Amino acid sequence: MRARLSATADRIAALRERAVASAAETAAADAGLEIRRTRAAELATLAVPLLERIRRGGPFADDERAEFARAEARLRDGVRGRSLALPEVVEAVEAARMRGVQVTILDDRGAPIDDGEALGRMVQAIVEVLAAACTGSVTVRLLPAGRDTALSLRRATDDEVERLSLGQDGYPLTTPPTG
Repeated sequence: MRARLSATADRIAALRERAVASAAETAAADAGLEIRRTRAAELATLAVPLLERIRRGGPFADDERAEFARAEARLRDGVRGRSLALPEVVEAVEAARMRGVQVTILDDRGAPIDDGEALGRMVQAIVEVLAAACTGSVTVRLLPAGRDTALSLRRATDDEVERLSLGQDGYPLTTPPTG
């Protein structure tokens, strides 16, 4: 009798584990679907009006061509720099591009920064570098996890290149970046 109860308890535990695993898989799938829906809505909001304007045909004014280029860059940022597509960064990037600065956003980490305070320091540094740029280019790169350098910023003009490397804690590193 005791053996049967033990076997039944084992089967119940196994079923419970499968149910929990199934629920977790379902939640992950639902979250992924919601992210895709959100991204599709963002894409539609950004691109559809511009695509409709292009469909109507040219000629296009210089300000329209500039708007098309900025929209293309925002779409590229969303793909290549998704973890950095935070409101403050997006706003600073757009302002810099409006001033004629070429901005490249890269997320080689593939996952968001978990430490909110470190992320806050990184966002502040990105915004400050972009705000200071009036010409040239700025590259913002979130590096792969496991390196000393978490974020690198590079601002270049015709005659000067400045680099800033931030550690995993969001503070500037005093040693050369590793990556």
